[in-house]
Amino acid sequence: MDEKAQLLLADIVKLLRKHGPMAFSCLSEAIERGEFLRHVEVILAEGAKGGEKAGIKKGTSRVRKSIRGEISELCKKQPEKGQLLIDFYDGLIAKRYLPHLRDLRHFAAEFDLPEITATSRARAVAPLIRELCKIPVRDLEDIFTTISRVEQSSEDRSLAGWSELILRRSPNAQDTGDESQSSSMGAR
Repeated sequence: MDEKAQLLLADIVKLLRKHGPMAFSCLSEAIERGEFLRHVEVILAEGAKGGEKAGIKKGTSRVRKSIRGEISELCKKQPEKGQLLIDFYDGLIAKRYLPHLRDLRHFAAEFDLPEITATSRARAVAPLIRELCKIPVRDLEDIFTTISRVEQSSEDRSLAGWSELILRRSPNAQDTGDESQSSSMGAR
């Protein structure tokens, strides 16, 4: 079996996550019985003929490279910039940075990047990274320093954090026994 056929089989195995192990088990049983191989042979032969008629050339692919692959290629040419982008990308994927779609949109607007039109956060990350690839290294360092400062100083969103925030904002929330707070609460 040549290398291209092995790559095709590897791609098929990647479909395990999509279809589940039960589908692969059923496929394996059908292959053992021999009936399935005849069907596969016909399908592959027809697919090859159809590809030739459609003018698909050997080795061409319309699939766009993954954003991580694009950053890896950038690392070869500009290691410092590539490493900054990989670290930022990993932080975006882990939601350590800009955890919501609105955060990504605000970020793009703040740094004069094209508007994010994606309807989900997952779909917005790759276009954002592609735009950041166009920015000089020094500017990226400044941008990422700003993000790090914002992330470190962000509010605690736990119940304790919200309680602390509310108590700090309330001028009468001190433990002074001030009755004006309780009377104003009762008046509502």
